[in-house]
Amino acid sequence: FMTKNLDTVFPDMYLAMSKSENELLKTIFDNSNQRIKTLSYQFRGQLSTLMDTLYTTESRFIRCIKPNDSLSPNKFISSSCVEQLRYSGVFEAVEIRRTGYPFRYTHKRFCYRYSCINPNHKYMAKTDDYVNYAKEILRVAKPDFTGVQIGKTMCLYRANEYKLLKLLRNLALETLIPRGQSVIRGGIVREFRRGILEAEAKLEGAIQQADDVNAVDEAIQHAKSWADRKQLALFKYQARNLSLAERMKKDLEKLIDIENQMEALSGTTDPDSAYEKLKAVDELSEETLAQNQAEEENAAADYYGRKSYKAPKLTSKQEDLRQKIKELILQCVLGLLDKEVAGAIAAFDRERIVAALERADELKHDTEDIQKARDLLRQIEELDEEADKALKCVSKTMMKAVKETADKLRQDNEILQKVDDMINLDDRDFVQAEYERAAEVNDRERKIHREIRLMQYKYDSVDHNKFRIETLGNVRSREEYAAANFMSKFFGKEALMQSMLQHTKKMIPTSLTYCEAERSQQRGADVTPEMKAKIKEFKAEAKKNFKSVLIYLGDKKGKDTNEAARDILSRGLRAYRNKDDDTLQEMYCQIIKQLTNNPTMNPANSAEDPRKASPESGSSYQNALVLLAMMLSTFPSSMQPYEPDEKKPATFDDVIVLWVIDNVFNKDRPKYISALHNTKYTEEPQRSTPDPSVLRNHFAETKGKFEIDADADSGPSEGNVSLYLQ
Repeated sequence: FMTKNLDTVFPDMYLAMSKSENELLKTIFDNSNQRIKTLSYQFRGQLSTLMDTLYTTESRFIRCIKPNDSLSPNKFISSSCVEQLRYSGVFEAVEIRRTGYPFRYTHKRFCYRYSCINPNHKYMAKTDDYVNYAKEILRVAKPDFTGVQIGKTMCLYRANEYKLLKLLRNLALETLIPRGQSVIRGGIVREFRRGILEAEAKLEGAIQQADDVNAVDEAIQHAKSWADRKQLALFKYQARNLSLAERMKKDLEKLIDIENQMEALSGTTDPDSAYEKLKAVDELSEETLAQNQAEEENAAADYYGRKSYKAPKLTSKQEDLRQKIKELILQCVLGLLDKEVAGAIAAFDRERIVAALERADELKHDTEDIQKARDLLRQIEELDEEADKALKCVSKTMMKAVKETADKLRQDNEILQKVDDMINLDDRDFVQAEYERAAEVNDRERKIHREIRLMQYKYDSVDHNKFRIETLGNVRSREEYAAANFMSKFFGKEALMQSMLQHTKKMIPTSLTYCEAERSQQRGADVTPEMKAKIKEFKAEAKKNFKSVLIYLGDKKGKDTNEAARDILSRGLRAYRNKDDDTLQEMYCQIIKQLTNNPTMNPANSAEDPRKASPESGSSYQNALVLLAMMLSTFPSSMQPYEPDEKKPATFDDVIVLWVIDNVFNKDRPKYISALHNTKYTEEPQRSTPDPSVLRNHFAETKGKFEIDADADSGPSEGNVSLYLQ
């Protein structure tokens, strides 16, 4: 109400009220000293107040322009906007501003801002005389700055001068700022390096002292204060030995804690009752010192690659307390027992360990060392069991493992000595021991394996010339062989004698070997009609077999070579079933005869696979090799067992194997020997005669059921170990 009624009252109102008889009204409307405020006077007063308010602010001129009349978003009508700018006087205001000096700086600010545009110039004006300083800046500058006006308080200039001054300033700053940065950064780095080296030196001194936790802590705090400074935080770097100092502080604090525990126990008057605590703190101190020593030996940090690192050490007080604790432990009965247990473990002395454990059981005492003693005794007992098992199994692998464990446990007794003696046996003697043990427990698989290995030793050591067919006792003499041919009495006897065990295309006059009946007759037995019949039948079968051999080899014409081979295989298989050793040996003698000095053998192509050719296209020698392979795959060369003892007379199997070793090409030799082993150790013969053509083509795929690796482990199979332990 008061604000709305501040307008000037009309003069007539003043005049009328001044004549009132009421003194109050007269006083209120007293206009004798009041100046009449006109409307123009009031407007000027309000305008002055407004200007005072504006001068107290840093105002900015903002003119709002409506993009469209419909107040719709994302819609701009350029013609409407131009009209608003034109009719609101914005264009005129801009034009007025352009005709004046829009850029204005005080002298001081102008000097600070643009003194850099004259590089390498030393200003003559005083630094506090900003007017002359500004004039010198403009005068020295290469461009023309006559358009810049130097006023009493400000420097005024237009857009052209502003752009030129800004360009010169930016060019100057590109040189000055990096130069200033390099100086500042260099100073920061030098200061940081000085502080870090100082911190590292202080840390090194505390580390080398190695027994003052306060000195170490002070050095750590000093080093961290440098790393935590704000101006140096960008380096993210700390003293190289700070981590080691922190570790040393931790270890020293641990030693102090141990010292407090030892000090509390050192005054005990009853060591036996406090034994467990005494033992615990002693073990803790020993463990801590051992760990510290290991850290000293293994300090491989870059910083300590060139300096010695000292692990935290005990102070004199701590060392005295440590010795006091050990003395108290030794005063205890249990302490003496623990000392004995530790000594027995260190010496690996079985008797001492057993005695100490019995004493510990009596005292119902149990410690970590006693558990170690029990574990060690268990290992020693298990070692004896493993040694006995290795001896019973005759396994070198098991014996070597036992020997290694015995050396580790420093054990030696009678059974371990036997193991050592077995390991030191010659390879052949050890295999012989394996063979005998396998035969003793009836381990057929291992017995065969070791028997074959013994045969290999035998064949590697014997003189092959002493193991020929003619050295066998059941082979006929050449004279008797030749005499069997009636015509040899008149001519050709010598040639027939020479061809007895060599290739020939003619029929043999008689068998190459004696049968059992004929050998009995030679030993002086009474000749019975049955013996004569058997001798006659044996010789007839020998001739029939040789005829089939000649036909298959192509040395004699025949209707069917495949049928001839079938006849040979069926005859051998029948002899195998009947355990007719004489027939088997006769058949193998005949095939070896046809392979010896065979004129079709060409040394140049002896390495070729003879099975690639058919019986009709192959040579006599090639067909003979194939026939030998088929015979070995079907039936053995003899019913006699192998004889590994090289000192005993040669067996028929020895002759066949050595002939294969000496005459068959290296690539095929293992297959021939594997085929012989397969038939030799197979318990049951084949039920039917195999097809020769199929057998001929599939011999290359022969796999030895009993092949051995000389370097493989020769111990019993896992399933047969129980046989040896019964």
